Amino acid sequence: MISGTMNYKVGATEILLQPGDTIYFNSLEEHLLSPLSDEVTYIAVFSQKSLGS
Repeated sequence: MISGTMNYKVGATEILLQPGDTIYFNSLEEHLLSPLSDEVTYIAVFSQKSLGS
């Protein structure tokens, strides 16, 4: 999180994210984000295991 506040739900777990927070999860799990402030700025990074590994 860079700025703002949001609630992130992964499966049945809800996490409050504020500036400086990070989260890592398996994106195959059901997930949903809900902004709690008027503006939210965040960076999303996606990775995939290579087929050779």
